[in-house]
Amino acid sequence: MSLPAWSAARVVGRDEIEVGPAQARWVPLAVQIPPEEAARRGPGAHGLVFQVERMPSADVASAQLAEASTFVIPR
Repeated sequence: MSLPAWSAARVVGRDEIEVGPAQARWVPLAVQIPPEEAARRGPGAHGLVFQVERMPSADVASAQLAEASTFVIPR
């Protein structure tokens, strides 16, 4: 996973998430940004996009998708 438009942002606690074939489920993620970035963007809800990649295996090709979400910076 990556956050292309938020270069200073980091997904914390997980490097990989496994989701089985035809499975759909909620996956809570924690995202952190440095205080300077929060000050620059200002308080409020900010859109962000996760770039999610399916890792290739012997019988499955890699694939990517973009998943929109919201990042809230408190006052």
